[in-house]
Amino acid sequence: RVETSGRDDDAAMKPPGGGGHRDDRHRGGDHEMVRLTAAVDGVESARRVGSSDVSDGDDEETVSGDKAAPWWIRRGPCADAVALTQTMTYTLGFGVLGLLVGLIGPSLPTLRTNAGVRYERLGVVFLARWIGGVAGSAIGGVALDAAPRSHAPMCVGIVVAVLGAVRIPAARTLHALLLAFLVTDLGLGVLIVYGNTLGTWANAANPGPAVNVINGGFGLGALVAPLIVYGN
Repeated sequence: RVETSGRDDDAAMKPPGGGGHRDDRHRGGDHEMVRLTAAVDGVESARRVGSSDVSDGDDEETVSGDKAAPWWIRRGPCADAVALTQTMTYTLGFGVLGLLVGLIGPSLPTLRTNAGVRYERLGVVFLARWIGGVAGSAIGGVALDAAPRSHAPMCVGIVVAVLGAVRIPAARTLHALLLAFLVTDLGLGVLIVYGNTLGTWANAANPGPAVNVINGGFGLGALVAPLIVYGN
């Protein structure tokens, strides 16, 4: 009788249907899930530490293999000042661009008189401008791929545009006038490509307003140009 009552007590303590075994399996599964979660967290932490170590290096390179700007320009206190200086410089360049383009229309009567041709023949200068602009943009794109961080091609384009613009009022034949316009827009095409692209890169966090300001310089130059011509 005593042994029977002991077995009855054991049976009463165990949940029906072998629940004790299921509880043991659940607890084992919970421990395994905790270990897996800890392992995943460790891998993610190591990955974040490794990426931060790479990003803090002074010799960081871009995806294309070109060496990035120094860390104190990319993330340091000088970053905003450098971006603002570049944006204002590009805006000034585009202002000169707009000035040169805006002078063409009001100057057509003088150019026609200097070249000694009729207006219908003078219209070919716009074809020369188109050819020069397309060629300059293509050259600027190739130069930008070859030297993404260099301002040298942009400076060369500005010099070429100025040299061509200086020859426009001095041209006394239609061929000389066409050549002057072709050279001018060749340099301006390079300036347009570099100004917009470098302005976007300099303000990578928020490029929209900066690009609008840069191209606003062009509009301002084109607005002032007729006032200069007719004011004189």
